[in-house]
Amino acid sequence: MKIQIHNQTNQRLTFASEIKKLFAKVENSKTMHLIFIEEDAMLEMNNYYRHLDYATDVLSFPSDEEDSLGDIFICRSKAKEQAHNYYHSLLQEVAFLSVHGYLHLLGYDHQTPQEEQVMMQKAQEILNLVNLDKKGEKNGN
Repeated sequence: MKIQIHNQTNQRLTFASEIKKLFAKVENSKTMHLIFIEEDAMLEMNNYYRHLDYATDVLSFPSDEEDSLGDIFICRSKAKEQAHNYYHSLLQEVAFLSVHGYLHLLGYDHQTPQEEQVMMQKAQEILNLVNLDKKGEKNGN
């Protein structure tokens, strides 16, 4: 799978190559855009598209283009905050959010406990492709 990473934040993306490696192992011929944005931009998008007045961590927008899956927007500051709160690395959180957004582009959802279970299982299967553990480090290191 091809992934294009776009940084619209004022922070350097130290994890971009690892995210590209993750999605290189995903079998899909389409391209996906992963866009990192600031919290104020995410607040504006979440308010506009979902009518929710808070900055969320990730938003996915499917594409109508034949060769594109769509766009995934990740709020870098939310990812950093969640990584701290969940006691794992920023890489792990960004990888999880990227995969979560990807699964939404494929049509998965988590409105019910059953849907959430299926989606979490699929996410873990993809994260296992690059052998990421819950701390965002390679297993065995």
